Amino acid sequence: MTNICVRCEQLVKRYENKAALDHLTVEIPMHRIVGILGPNGCGKSTFFRTMTGLVAPDSGHIEVLGRKPGWATNRDIAYLPDRARWYPNHTVEKAMKWADAFLPGFDMEAARRLADFMELDMDLKVNGMSRG
Repeated sequence: MTNICVRCEQLVKRYENKAALDHLTVEIPMHRIVGILGPNGCGKSTFFRTMTGLVAPDSGHIEVLGRKPGWATNRDIAYLPDRARWYPNHTVEKAMKWADAFLPGFDMEAARRLADFMELDMDLKVNGMSRG
């Protein structure tokens, strides 16, 4: 096992003519708290989505825990974006059913217990929820 949590070399991701990641090379050590700072549009979110395998780089190489990012590595890391990618008109219930159908390892019973603990209205639309 390596002491590097995330390693990327010459990582490139473009959206049309804009480079979100332009030959990014970085190593993030294990067991450290690291802040990723930068102005709006500099590629922070793209970097995180690449770490989870949600976005594929155009070129370069990225490893998370010594492996290619994807469902297997996502079981060992946590990614909490400030905006979930749910359909805005989904209710909490429908969003949970969607997650159960499409996300390997999603635990519907645990999600229901957590929603109950937080007193979430299962009929509340996702776009009406607080981002906090």
